[in-house]
Amino acid sequence: TWSKIRFLDGPVCDGCGVPFEYDPGVRCGACLARPRAFDRARAACLYDEVSREPILKLKHADRYSMLVELLLLAALIAALGAAARPLVSGHFATLFWGGLIGLGLLLPLALDLLGTRARALGALAAALVLIGGFVLRYVVLMSVQA
Repeated sequence: TWSKIRFLDGPVCDGCGVPFEYDPGVRCGACLARPRAFDRARAACLYDEVSREPILKLKHADRYSMLVELLLLAALIAALGAAARPLVSGHFATLFWGGLIGLGLLLPLALDLLGTRARALGALAAALVLIGGFVLRYVVLMSVQA
């Protein structure tokens, strides 16, 4: 499938990234007729029937990575046994369960599984995953020192 995807490497519209035959240095008719909320966009490939499926697979791969992370965290806690106590029931338990598990994994996973088309919620889910990653690092480093 990847060999059939048309990657964009030539001149494109300055506003939406639609390919041009030559470089006019301007925006396409659609961008001129209806200006977008953003200044610039650049696509890596033409979004069509060929590229749709692999792009959507990449887009939804994060839900599998979140599930794998949940399973790995559960395995880590089980393997650590009593050594995991500072994380799961000690001083950092609220950050671990609320920040990492709740806000950083379960809420973004729920937003992704709901399949909402609201871009703001997609951006929120992405930000929550980043916050969860920070919380994981913070809790692990600080619990070792405690």
